Amino acid sequence: MTVQAGAPRILPGNGSLTEVPPTAGACWLRPSGWPDAAGFLFRPRPPNTSISPVVVTRYSDILSMMLDPAGIWRREIPLSIVPAEERHCVVDASWLLDGEQHTRLRHAIRGVNRGSSPAARRFTRDLTRLLTARLMQEQPPWNLARVIDEVSIRIIVEHTLQAPSLLPHTARIRELTRTRAPHRTDDGTDVLAYFQTLRQPEYEDILATVADRPGDLPAGGLARHLASLAETGAMTRRELVSQLGMLIISYESQAAVVSSLTGMLLEYGYFEQARRSAGDPGAMRRLVSEGGRRGLSFPFNILTPAVPVTMSGRSLPAGKPVAISYAAANMDPDRFGPGAAGFDPCASRPPHLAFGEGIHRCQGEQGAGQFTEDVLLALFATLPPGVQLGHDGQVLREVASLSWAIATLPVVPPQ
Repeated sequence: MTVQAGAPRILPGNGSLTEVPPTAGACWLRPSGWPDAAGFLFRPRPPNTSISPVVVTRYSDILSMMLDPAGIWRREIPLSIVPAEERHCVVDASWLLDGEQHTRLRHAIRGVNRGSSPAARRFTRDLTRLLTARLMQEQPPWNLARVIDEVSIRIIVEHTLQAPSLLPHTARIRELTRTRAPHRTDDGTDVLAYFQTLRQPEYEDILATVADRPGDLPAGGLARHLASLAETGAMTRRELVSQLGMLIISYESQAAVVSSLTGMLLEYGYFEQARRSAGDPGAMRRLVSEGGRRGLSFPFNILTPAVPVTMSGRSLPAGKPVAISYAAANMDPDRFGPGAAGFDPCASRPPHLAFGEGIHRCQGEQGAGQFTEDVLLALFATLPPGVQLGHDGQVLREVASLSWAIATLPVVPPQ
């Protein structure tokens, strides 16, 4: 494989293609599946007020809560779930906050974090091809998650943030991300435990290198922009670390979307058809959108009412956490038709909730879509025709992780 000058390099000794060990909560599932015991979180139905927290799964109910015309819902994790002194910095990131603080931080990064530059997109495609070719020098099955995870964190560190000081730490960041809740051994059904992400001082110390040496950051990068806000007092140091933590850790959910989509293309027999459609922009848009709708990277969240609310005829007090399932909403037949629980990358469907809605809609949506498309194009160009899923068509999914990441996406040559 010829690598042009300026193309991405495989960093020596930093964990490129590292196999990050899965946690005890990982389990083998079909790429489109979830544990049977977690079915209540993935099937649209009226709000279940008989359990705590209440679980909301219908598209219309969740959309109404997110648009919040009455201004009563807060995207915050109550202190009763995670005390302040134990909180991982990501739990306090700006996208989980409301009010003036959220508005200020959202405005601060709006003009900087808009999609990916042409250079970043070339980097994604080149590095994916480079690492995939290297992976295929090993004996199959080839774990494509190793490639996708590495490319995802590199694109965020080197292009979205432009934070060179973090580059030597990417392997350790991946390890800390995967093991941040080592006590979790459930199958993803403990909704509150899903948000009890342990504080990791080592992770915060790594991110603090950005705050400590702002002069080393390239001008125009998102990391430099955020560090300058901290220097002027527009953002506290804790807010800076939290925002960086959220941006860095988003590599995991971004990678999970691509791994899920790749796995589902293989699971449903669409991979070769998608490869042939790679030159059709409309077909790629539908493919990427369906991957976001049907992927399970960040399946549910918590909203907290500021005042008492009534759901399904039952009164809930202010401050009572309510779990909303994006995954279930995106499989609601009332919104997406009778085949909503399936996967069809050729279908034209209405917009989904994988990136949220309203003022909290993910600002990284455009960049995430571009990343998905670029990784897929590189895989289409590099993997041999007729590749199949290994391990009886299953992937190893981290259902007890903050993102439902895929630790192992096994692919084998045609049999």
